[in-house]
Amino acid sequence: MYFIFAIIGMNLFNGIKYGKYLNEDANFDTFGKSFNTLFRCSTGESYNAIMYDTMVQPPYCDEESGNW
Repeated sequence: MYFIFAIIGMNLFNGIKYGKYLNEDANFDTFGKSFNTLFRCSTGESYNAIMYDTMVQPPYCDEESGNW
C-alpha cells in the first residue's frame, strides 16, 4: 500500500512549494522521501500540518511554470 500511494503522491504533489512542515525532509519529490512522508503521516506525526502545506492556492503558487 505504501508503495502505491508513494507513487501516487509523487505524481500529485511533486514540486509543491515548501511550507513549515512540508520541507526538505518531508516532501513528495522523490520516491524515498515520499515513502517516508507517508509513513510519518500514518503514525500521526504532523499529519494535519503536512496536509495544509499541500493545499497551496494562488497567489502562493505559480500556475504558469507548474511550481505549486
